[in-house]
Amino acid sequence: MTVAKNDPVTLKCSVDGNPVPIIEWYRDGDLIISSSSHKSSNNNHRVMLPGGDLFFFRVVHSRKESDSGTYWCLARNSHGSVRSRNATLTVA
Repeated sequence: MTVAKNDPVTLKCSVDGNPVPIIEWYRDGDLIISSSSHKSSNNNHRVMLPGGDLFFFRVVHSRKESDSGTYWCLARNSHGSVRSRNATLTVA
């Protein structure tokens, strides 16, 4: 999907499991946020919502930083893990 710079966007991740899975979000292979820590790697413009979706208050695109990339979520519990399909985010 293509989003205008500084616009909000939500990337969906729907997960169900028992025990309740830990959800992690990745961008271009790097962990960016986890439901076990609720911390984003040096970014405070995006958060994981209680259901697992990744919400951007505003997408960023500058020389220093950009939210453009390939995202996926990973859900894991004691029974294993499953990865979502890729979602490509482009900042216009």
